[in-house]
Amino acid sequence: MIKTFIYIAVLLVLTIIPSKSQEPLSYHGRDIRKYKVVDESNLRITYSLDFKYSDKDKKHHNDIRTVLVGKKISKDFSAIMNMHDSIYTSLVKQGAKSAQNLPNSIYPIEIFNNYENGKCLITYRTFMNGPALRYFDNQPILKWELKEGAQTILGYKCQSATTKFAGRDYIAWFTTELPINAGPYKFSGLPGLILKVEEINGFFVWTAIGISNIKESIVKHDIEYQKCTKKQAEETIKKMFASPETFNGMEWYVQQKDGKWRKATSEDEIPIPYQPLEK
Repeated sequence: MIKTFIYIAVLLVLTIIPSKSQEPLSYHGRDIRKYKVVDESNLRITYSLDFKYSDKDKKHHNDIRTVLVGKKISKDFSAIMNMHDSIYTSLVKQGAKSAQNLPNSIYPIEIFNNYENGKCLITYRTFMNGPALRYFDNQPILKWELKEGAQTILGYKCQSATTKFAGRDYIAWFTTELPINAGPYKFSGLPGLILKVEEINGFFVWTAIGISNIKESIVKHDIEYQKCTKKQAEETIKKMFASPETFNGMEWYVQQKDGKWRKATSEDEIPIPYQPLEK
């Protein structure tokens, strides 16, 4: 019997960020009333994800991730983004034309692992009213090396293992008390559920904070998206971070030395330092 932990509620602070002195961009909500059931899950794992956009970040950003493990498919998504979309959808149903945006401290990716024929289906939400990029990627087959040592996470005794994936080195902690081949992001292939994964330099750290037996549908939301290849998505995301305001067609202003404000140009653009998870 799987131990059940109280699901930690996600507290959303919905704000519009107007100043370049703060994190300058955010995400629009999406209407998620239309969807397709692709599998059924009996297991929900909640992870806290601490991540950095680049080595220039002085501190980590944080997202709360949900992983639903189905018979064939597992789905990893931002619980914060999903709640934001649910709130937005509720407001739209009541006749609202717009809603406050979600600050960009979440990791805006949704992954369906083992979606079809050795492929995973990925949707990446770009800043503001930018497109949702949807593409297929090959499901990675990770080569793990089991290590000495133990750690207890959520009451489960875990063993460590290391792997290399997409240009980064990782250490993972898994428990054979839950002999389930699953974990966060694209990590799997160990003889037990992965409860923690840490990039060796600390850029990305997933830590399980809740496990529960909940029977629920795994759904794919029918939101407006831009179909593309993985390479096209990577190029678009790179452009977004290099020119965030221009990317979204935003009209913004800069203050001159004399104190007056003028409409900004591309020369005023301030890039957001960015290094992708998969190099």
